[in-house]
Amino acid sequence: MSRSHNKPFYIDPTCPKCGTPLVFADLLDDPNTPWENVWYDEFICPVCRDYIYLDWPESERAALNEGQEEGGVSWDELK
Repeated sequence: MSRSHNKPFYIDPTCPKCGTPLVFADLLDDPNTPWENVWYDEFICPVCRDYIYLDWPESERAALNEGQEEGGVSWDELK
């Protein structure tokens, strides 16, 4: 499901480390990605580029976050 103004709905729209606004991970990786191929719940900090932040409700993130720091999945793990 798309996000209003291309910003996260369930999570803070800024990086918890540097405060930079998060962007869609797919578009950071390839700005020419067609919109129909963008995962609208995956965001990344364009400065730190260290985690994919999942824009999911707290109840869904809690199960995924067990054992993860900062509430994200590392970019290297996701690749």
